[in-house]
Amino acid sequence: MMKLNVLLSIVGLLLASHACAADNDALQGHWSVDSVEVKGKKIRGLSGSAVNITGDKIMLFLGGREKNSRFSLDNKKSPKHLDMSEDGRVTPKGKPASTPGIYKIEGDTLTMCIAGGKTKRDKATGKAIYTTDPRPTEFDSKQGTLFLFKRRKIPQDDAPKGLSVVDDALDGKWVLVSVEAKGKKLDRRKGRVMTFSGDQFTTRLGDANQRGNYGTDPGKSPKHLDLNYKATEEGERDTTVQVIYKIEGEVLTICVGLFTTTVPRGTQTEYLKRPAAFDSQQGELSVYRRPPQAKGAKKEVPAKRISPQRIWTSVNGKFKIEARLADFSEGVAHLVDLTGRTLKVPYAKLSKKDRVFLDAWQKNRAK
Repeated sequence: MMKLNVLLSIVGLLLASHACAADNDALQGHWSVDSVEVKGKKIRGLSGSAVNITGDKIMLFLGGREKNSRFSLDNKKSPKHLDMSEDGRVTPKGKPASTPGIYKIEGDTLTMCIAGGKTKRDKATGKAIYTTDPRPTEFDSKQGTLFLFKRRKIPQDDAPKGLSVVDDALDGKWVLVSVEAKGKKLDRRKGRVMTFSGDQFTTRLGDANQRGNYGTDPGKSPKHLDLNYKATEEGERDTTVQVIYKIEGEVLTICVGLFTTTVPRGTQTEYLKRPAAFDSQQGELSVYRRPPQAKGAKKEVPAKRISPQRIWTSVNGKFKIEARLADFSEGVAHLVDLTGRTLKVPYAKLSKKDRVFLDAWQKNRAK
């Protein structure tokens, strides 16, 4: 009888493991944020953000920024349990911290309700001490942050060949300022304008225009970018150009493999494999810059000058929030919290430490 009970227990564990594996498989792939709700209110500005789930990793791409978490599942509970963790976060006892939540998968819809939490930076170690609220028991935004994700679908005819994550940091116009190959500067295509919008891109040089869609893999190092050019004339084929890229402030650098052969017009171009480094010996190195803004236009804050997450405190010490500084103008700090909500806080209502930070940030921005 004991052997039978042990055998039944083993079978039960195997079935549970198989069920968890099935849920994990169902989560894999590309999703987009459909809605985010906190305490009954929809959070604007997050809809459409790209989410990529690979293995036990969740990557959220928002405004060109990347938020990485790991997760584990327990589908024996009802509702099913989800625990998420981030590197560097620990509990008050010094153990790795995780945020509890619940989830459900219904076809191409993924719903999560994640508990809230608070982070306090340990001055001695620099580690983020994290405490969480209880795990939600229902898919109710009053118990936690309620996320609704939709599996990202791309029409088959326009589907990028391989990569499909959109990098919001690419959005807008870029002007080609230099090209280098085999260590030599080239004059070709200078002044070419490349424009990204959503998952689409266009290139323009004089009267010559090309268009297509693109996909990235920001998880690679260096980052991967596939440019899927649409054929412009009858008889031509669509072409995918595989490159690496990086964005440093107002500068976009792209490295594309050199041609392996000269091929007749109307056939698919062949390229060397994707370069492994930004080296003109491995490929053609192109440098683009953001065009100067029109006179009188509102100056944009370069991505590199947007602050990382930090703890902000009110002047009386009663109010604390973990957020990043998106902008500081006319004596008002624009803070974006972990849910994507923007808070406008007057300079005078922040602690002395925060005011010193704002003064330094403003000074650096003016350079």
